[in-house]
Amino acid sequence: MLRYASAAVLAVSLISGVSHAAPPVQPGEGSKALFLSNVFNESNVAFQALGLPAGPTYNLGLFLSKDLMAYGSVRLINHEEGTNAALGGGVRLYQSRPGPLRTFLDGSLSYIKLDGVDDNAGGTIDGDIVSLGGYFGAEYLFTKNASVAAKVGGAFSDFGGDLDFTTLDLGVAEVMFNFYF
Repeated sequence: MLRYASAAVLAVSLISGVSHAAPPVQPGEGSKALFLSNVFNESNVAFQALGLPAGPTYNLGLFLSKDLMAYGSVRLINHEEGTNAALGGGVRLYQSRPGPLRTFLDGSLSYIKLDGVDDNAGGTIDGDIVSLGGYFGAEYLFTKNASVAAKVGGAFSDFGGDLDFTTLDLGVAEVMFNFYF
């Protein structure tokens, strides 16, 4: 996945470097964002390399200034016994520069409650997962209302309940599709 994110960031950098068109207007204070991340993950409870249940994440953000966006997120996690939800939030700080390509720092916190997940041994697992992540990313604005972004970083996760362990994952990568209004 990191290989794909690196290729996407490189491609966006090359495209923006040779582009001679006028840059689109940047989202600013009061602008809202709707973005989808973890797009290529299945929505199931199979644990991935980073130790978290997979699934697309739906995010809603609000620009507090032209360079600072706060956001909340929801992820639905399906398994044979039902569906659980993950809730989270974060803050994204953009580099202050005009143009269609902007870099950013992103910090996030999420909470996942898993209830009654089959442990494949005749029992069930109940657990809580708290994850704190830090990322560096780049976003390319095609218009003032749409962009694609990629970020890479690390996440510390604490698995509680029946799970009872912690992980530190480096090289965590995500691709996001963003819509501004």
